[in-house]
Amino acid sequence: MDTCEDGDEIYVKVIDYKTGGTSFDLVGVYYGLQLQLAVYLDAAMERERRRHGDKKVIPAGILYYNIRDPFLQADAEEAAHPDPASLKTALLSELKMNGLVNRERRVYSRMDRLVGTDAAPVIPVVEKDGEPVERRSSVAATRQLEALCRFVRGRMQEFGRRIMEGDLAVNPYIRDGHTGCDYCHFSAVCGFDQKTPGYSYRRLGEQKAAEIWEQIEAQNAKGETKDGSGLDAGAEKGN
Repeated sequence: MDTCEDGDEIYVKVIDYKTGGTSFDLVGVYYGLQLQLAVYLDAAMERERRRHGDKKVIPAGILYYNIRDPFLQADAEEAAHPDPASLKTALLSELKMNGLVNRERRVYSRMDRLVGTDAAPVIPVVEKDGEPVERRSSVAATRQLEALCRFVRGRMQEFGRRIMEGDLAVNPYIRDGHTGCDYCHFSAVCGFDQKTPGYSYRRLGEQKAAEIWEQIEAQNAKGETKDGSGLDAGAEKGN
């Protein structure tokens, strides 16, 4: 967790270091499949509010950093006469984090001094004329990031309630060819088998980011935690 105090505001950023190739997936967050980073941000912001009650706490971003030692490809000429500046830019590009960043320049510019320069920034923001280029950046407004925190908080509360009520529904999902059973070693325990009548995967469809944001804000306003497939969010724990 990184914080930046700027006058009466405190910016909060959370980075999750991964050894694999994890990528941020807004649709996965909405379906309850990738809540970890947003839960961390929500908790970190609440901590800062308690510590600095007189300041406004602003979500700066949630990011994955994949820990690896990248290798750069070069032709014979480049290998024989390497350009240090080009090598540095290429290396930074390979080390770039992925996630979701606050779209306000006063916020994201504090996270990476290379944004807006010819060098490769390590946060997912490509800037032009002082503004992030939407189709090449992964950014969200402050209100959207705050809404995301409220949404995942509701998800976690719903999951906890369902667990305490003893809901052990076997209802795994399938999305884009992947299922909740792919890395599970307990099929013999849950008994899920598509060959058995009544057993089938719960299909999760793809949606555009704009649609996800609209649904997150609408569900926050109604106090609901539905997963978009017509089933309670808690059913996702049956995978």
